[in-house]
Amino acid sequence: MKKFFCTLYSIRWKLLNYAIILLLLYQIIYCAVTFLYIVPEGMGPTMSLWRRAGQVPDEILYKRRLYAIELWVSATALIVYIAIVYKNKLGEKISKLVKSAQKDESDTKA
Repeated sequence: MKKFFCTLYSIRWKLLNYAIILLLLYQIIYCAVTFLYIVPEGMGPTMSLWRRAGQVPDEILYKRRLYAIELWVSATALIVYIAIVYKNKLGEKISKLVKSAQKDESDTKA
């Protein structure tokens, strides 16, 4: 049992990292689905209300707007978190891609 807790303790940051990412992904999915289903009666799930937007009660528009804002905040938080946590790994991959693109470009010119 002691070995189990030692192993768990050694991977605690990975578990926390994955938990944060999963919670943010869940929040994004929840907001997107809820945004789709807040529509006037008799209308199916949709991203845009199109011409009916002028006829929709303000309460529905406010709810949709709040869920859309919550969705953007959650997505931004996930992007910033991944950029901070995986900064070095992403930087290495991006630099490899840039170098390979430059190499391909110089090969085509020659």
